Amino acid sequence: MEQRDSEEIVRKYYNTRQHIEAYRNTGLIVCEQQIFDMFLRPTDRVLDIGCFVGRVSFALAKRCGFVLGVDIAEDGIMQAREKKRAEGFENCDFQIASAQELPADDGSFDVTLLAYNSLECMPGKKQRESALAECFRVLKPGGHAVLSVHNRWHSRYLRVLAVYDTVRLIYRLHHRLGSMLLRQLQKHWTFLHPDMLTHERHTIFEQMAGSVAVWPVYFYSRSEIKRQLRSMGFRDIRIFQIDAQDPYTQQGRSAAVRSRPRPSFFVPGYYIVATK
Repeated sequence: MEQRDSEEIVRKYYNTRQHIEAYRNTGLIVCEQQIFDMFLRPTDRVLDIGCFVGRVSFALAKRCGFVLGVDIAEDGIMQAREKKRAEGFENCDFQIASAQELPADDGSFDVTLLAYNSLECMPGKKQRESALAECFRVLKPGGHAVLSVHNRWHSRYLRVLAVYDTVRLIYRLHHRLGSMLLRQLQKHWTFLHPDMLTHERHTIFEQMAGSVAVWPVYFYSRSEIKRQLRSMGFRDIRIFQIDAQDPYTQQGRSAAVRSRPRPSFFVPGYYIVATK
């Protein structure tokens, strides 16, 4: 998938009233507060990649030196700039920019952030790896890349991914039969989408209630995200289990870092901190 195609999917999905309202009225998840308490310093310069309306950016601006939020969803950036002016934030800025071409010099930030629905919502392995490479480039030596991913092996997602893989396999063996099966299954399962037939594995198409836009979300395994980070040059990779990731819900907002690890089957997602 070409980068311009990926960016168009992002714009179509996020430049909607439903998403702007959902993100504008939420703040940090508890697990994010815990992670930032561990790794964020008052003088740090933070690059919030995929900031949208500034859900995380404004919270971090209250506790660190400077925050630059970037996103390709123009409507989200406009909302963030309006809030910045209205509330008088002086130590943050917002720019329309791609995660694959960050508007920052080499080694100019202490922390890069790819929070909830950032990295995993970039369609295509090439785009995700390019974003991680850009994080490594703009970080200072010893700086931290903080990111979240959905867990492929969680019980809820594993069942859905199994349905996806079965339909894809049938489609590859017999296009017409696979297409017919998909149309029948769509009558019962709304999470199925025609693009799934040709999209990469470990991807689920999600749709917000009241919205017509559909968005592919990639599901990582622990080993895969660690391999990608190490291939970029990151070291000291720490992975934190969390009970939920969704900032729209009360359960998601109150989800904390687990003090006692559980089997992956019971873990919806991870927050990860990697050092340059």
